[in-house]
Amino acid sequence: MQNVAHTAVHESLQIKRGDKIYIYSIGDSNLVDEIIQKVQEVGATVYLNQLSISNWKTIVKFSTARTYRGLLKKELRLLQEMNGFIGLTTDENLYELKDVSAESLKVYYKYFYEPLLLTAQSLSKWLLLHPPSTALAQLSSQSLEQLNHIFNDAVGLLEHNRYYPLFKEMMNLLEETDQVHIKTPLTDLRFSIKGVNPSMCMGKHNLPGGEVYTAPIPSSVNGYITFNIPFHSFGTAFETIQLFYCNGSLEYYVTSDDTHFQQIIQSDFGASIFGEFGIGLNPFIVRPVYTSAYDEKMAGTIHLALGQSYKSSYNGNDSTVHMDLVLSLLKEDGGGCLFFDEVLFMKDGKIVHPRLQRLIPLT
Repeated sequence: MQNVAHTAVHESLQIKRGDKIYIYSIGDSNLVDEIIQKVQEVGATVYLNQLSISNWKTIVKFSTARTYRGLLKKELRLLQEMNGFIGLTTDENLYELKDVSAESLKVYYKYFYEPLLLTAQSLSKWLLLHPPSTALAQLSSQSLEQLNHIFNDAVGLLEHNRYYPLFKEMMNLLEETDQVHIKTPLTDLRFSIKGVNPSMCMGKHNLPGGEVYTAPIPSSVNGYITFNIPFHSFGTAFETIQLFYCNGSLEYYVTSDDTHFQQIIQSDFGASIFGEFGIGLNPFIVRPVYTSAYDEKMAGTIHLALGQSYKSSYNGNDSTVHMDLVLSLLKEDGGGCLFFDEVLFMKDGKIVHPRLQRLIPLT
């Protein structure tokens, strides 16, 4: 994890002597120790708030809006004295929150997590990480050593400057694009991204990085999409999700857990609306880990997020939900095509657009 800590401190955040960095960590990862060491080596000061998964679950399960307001007030007071924030979440049991009600999770997000993150992102330096864990290794049927290796390589994308021209030209293409068309054997979805500012994630604020994203015009979404990468988050697991849209309205859905999915999309008005459209470009993530922090960056995939739209690529949609749903276009996952203004951009997970092909580095 030393290389990851080095990237986080020296590349992503570029921490300097005198900086004050607040580390907010949920779960246990030796990456926290490595980051603390790197931060202190440059002469910066670390303020650590570390919660065990058990502590965190108890807070989420039993706290009220009033409790969160008090906790948040304390956190925001501390953040006012900082100029940097590092947030880490390390999974130990992906189903640990299975017995926490949807309402409790909603209250946690609305009254604590989202305002905390919003304030942290207003600082000059901020970074979110999702380190490998035994739980993630088991979920993706690999050893922890293998997953650590993937994470290390995927995080190192930031240091590979040869990828920057590809990401930059990808943003230029999205900025020029009006209509997006996604077509697979089980998907035929169209929407407009005209006028929405594109953004790139190469690891400055999120590790691993490796995506370019924008957002659909909500009312322009028409057709159906079947996501073929399972979604796991906070005790929720969906093996299959198929959504049907008409003029931006979710008309129908088929999932492996319709009851739970209904609770999510009924959280608020914006929960059933797409707030993000992204394209995974990280060549070091070649198969799913089954958690969106990795899978949305996987090369050969696209993702659409239900709920909150990022401010950097804002389409007007607000929600307490941000649910990244991933569709692999790779041939081994059924294949598919992605078109921009009816010009083929990606086929079976491979970029074929002439403007981008010449910029793809040899890995």
